[in-house]
Amino acid sequence: KSLRLGGLEELESLPEKWLQKLTSLETLKMWGCRKLQISMSPLFQHLTALNLLQISNCRELISNEDEEGSQCLGPPTLRHLYVENVTSL
Repeated sequence: KSLRLGGLEELESLPEKWLQKLTSLETLKMWGCRKLQISMSPLFQHLTALNLLQISNCRELISNEDEEGSQCLGPPTLRHLYVENVTSL
């Protein structure tokens, strides 16, 4: 139900196959993953039970637009969103 990824400075991506298996995840906290590059669209597509998303010091994170340029609003279960030191958003 909860996943924390912290201090993984060399982590560059979260494989989509991996995200597909996390459909019951409610809390995701990521910090200090300076090379992580991920679009919010596929993240939210698979994490349909996500209630809290906290991201800090992940400077390479990319936008919340999907491939067509539409804004991704997130799953309807998302109640808490914290973003800190993410300069690319």
